[in-house]
Amino acid sequence: MPDKAKFVVRLLSIAEDDLDEIVAYVALDNLTAALKLADRFESNVASLARFPELVDCYGPLDRHSPVVGPPLDE
Repeated sequence: MPDKAKFVVRLLSIAEDDLDEIVAYVALDNLTAALKLADRFESNVASLARFPELVDCYGPLDRHSPVVGPPLDE
């Protein structure tokens, strides 16, 4: 049975633009890392749609907030 999303995660166009710029910037130095970053972001958004309780949407966002998915260096 396929894993179905509980919610739809929608990104603002400004967030999509920021992600594109970040990936493009990383690609200037390391295309493989940039592609991995984009894939990880897409995967984390899909995880967030399936398991929205992984992130506290109502609390302050800081570097100690929960992260969806494993670190990039894995």
